[in-house]
Amino acid sequence: MNLQAKCPQCNHEFSLSEEFQKGVEEKHKKKYEDILRAEKINLWKIAQEKANEKIKSEYDTQLKNLEAQNKENKRKLETSQQKELIFLKKERDLEEKSKNIELELEQKLQTQLKKEREIQAEKMEKLIFDEKIRIEENIRNEVASRHKLKLAEKDKQMEQMKKSLEDAQRRAEQGSMQIQGDVQENDLRDMLKTEFLADLIEDVPTGVRGADIIQTVKNNFGQKSGVIIWEAKNTKSWKEDWIQKLKDDQANLGADIAILVTKTLPEGVEQQEFRNGVWIVGYQFALSLVKLLRFHVLEIGQVKTSLQGKDEKMNMLYEYLSSPQFKNKIENIVSAFEAMKSDLEKEKRAMQNIWNRREKELDRVVMNTAGFYGDLQGISGNALQTVSALELPTDTENGELF
Repeated sequence: MNLQAKCPQCNHEFSLSEEFQKGVEEKHKKKYEDILRAEKINLWKIAQEKANEKIKSEYDTQLKNLEAQNKENKRKLETSQQKELIFLKKERDLEEKSKNIELELEQKLQTQLKKEREIQAEKMEKLIFDEKIRIEENIRNEVASRHKLKLAEKDKQMEQMKKSLEDAQRRAEQGSMQIQGDVQENDLRDMLKTEFLADLIEDVPTGVRGADIIQTVKNNFGQKSGVIIWEAKNTKSWKEDWIQKLKDDQANLGADIAILVTKTLPEGVEQQEFRNGVWIVGYQFALSLVKLLRFHVLEIGQVKTSLQGKDEKMNMLYEYLSSPQFKNKIENIVSAFEAMKSDLEKEKRAMQNIWNRREKELDRVVMNTAGFYGDLQGISGNALQTVSALELPTDTENGELF
């Protein structure tokens, strides 16, 4: 290629050689390449800085997100741990309360048994002391008496005293044995009304078969704690299907406890037994049993109030009440009741022997006094003053013997 150059001074045009052209082109090409290379390096640095800034920004964002997520997970873990600790604490508190209920029940029963025995002993001791004073006073009056009417009054007093002793004995027996012999439904209902004044004792509504009595257990504030249903059987033979019928009645009435009081217990049962969800008990042990069960109903009612909505805990309580451990505890406590009752019966028989012995001593004193009086009459003749109380009775008008 032939390039022309023009002088700026004289405007003369002349041709440039190829070598000169080549040198100029290479010079400008190198300069352009240097500029281009510098520009590329600069652009690369700018792009790299922007990329680094973007990467750093994304890294910072991800790091913040991870830190926030880690903080949230940590918070959730702490919340879960706190809930678990609260649950474990409530569970321990419930177990502790259940143990305290059992211990308190046993302590109350022991205290009640001891108190009742002391009261019975004090009443019996006072009764004996009062009767002793009365007997001694009557003896003095009888020996000093000189009139037939006095002797008749003495006999009447002795008869009244004997009747009073018999009445006192019957009251003692009724106090220690609340249910005796063949107890009918009315007797059972009257006993429950007398013993548990706060509870509502009523007959099962007409049309409902099976159960006889509904006992609505109420706490000290008059609030309903639970329901016990009763059925009384006064037959000479035991029937196993009674249990299922009473269980059906329990379900229909929504009762917590079902008790079957029967004159004839199943074979092998001496006092009471928890069989297939129903308590079976003899008449003479029914009161002791229901006192314990009613106490449990009150305690469970209190727990129900404090654990409203805690179905799992209520199921645990129900399983405990249906467990062999609860059954054994009730049977052991009732056995302790019966041991105390047996001791009271022995004491009662001993007191009866004492009363019989005192009566014989009274008769012997009267007989000896009469014999002594007869001996003196035989010795002194008519000189001895007549004691009318020791003479044969006569007709006051005709002077004849009866």
